Amino acid sequence: MKKIILPFLLLFIISCSSDNSVKDYTQANEKEILDYISDKNLVAQKSSTGLYYIINEAGTGEQPSSASNVTVTYKGYFTNGKVFDQNTEGYNLKSASD
Repeated sequence: MKKIILPFLLLFIISCSSDNSVKDYTQANEKEILDYISDKNLVAQKSSTGLYYIINEAGTGEQPSSASNVTVTYKGYFTNGKVFDQNTEGYNLKSASD
């Protein structure tokens, strides 16, 4: 009986003593993104929220204001090339006052 209980007791002790701390991947993610941008020779801009973006074709005409409605198309990629989100029909962004 002791031979059966001992392995379960050891398993219980090991599972209870595992490190439950949360690992911060911020620096690793930032490095991965910057390496991707460099490897692909991209010119990316970083927003104040940390989003990297590339403007492939700048629009022409008047600059939008806070009361403007604009339409954007986009495609979001992981660094492995897999698309995680896209909008090819155009997404209408309305002003915050609407």
